[in-house]
Amino acid sequence: MKERQKITRFNGISKWLSNSVSESEDKRYTHRLLKEDKSQRDIIINELILIVQKSHEDARYRLRKLAGNSLFPFGDFSESDPSYGYPKRLNIISRQGYFGEIFSGIIAENFAPFGQDDWEVPAFLFRFHLVEFQHLEFINQTE
Repeated sequence: MKERQKITRFNGISKWLSNSVSESEDKRYTHRLLKEDKSQRDIIINELILIVQKSHEDARYRLRKLAGNSLFPFGDFSESDPSYGYPKRLNIISRQGYFGEIFSGIIAENFAPFGQDDWEVPAFLFRFHLVEFQHLEFINQTE
């Protein structure tokens, strides 16, 4: 069986983000502090963009699949892509939330939370964000 590639595995993350973990005296709480080395941002930005694009591809695929067979009564209407404008045309707050979800996956898969180094983020919940998909469809229909 072929092992699935982790979407948010980040090759140069340890150069970009320094990582320190502290624990409470009673060992009940753990705090992870990540600090960005801004001099590494230009080196890492293309990889981060690629991870964000790959993460959203699942939602684009789902939108296209939901469109399925055309019910357009006047012939083939296959020119229309139901994922057009996703996610760039969505509300900025939603996009920030999506980025937070992706970045959480990056942290889980790259920084071994709770000493576990086998974290895998198989899909992101924003693929089920019905309200935003309806809003995108409204935008695409009305421009």
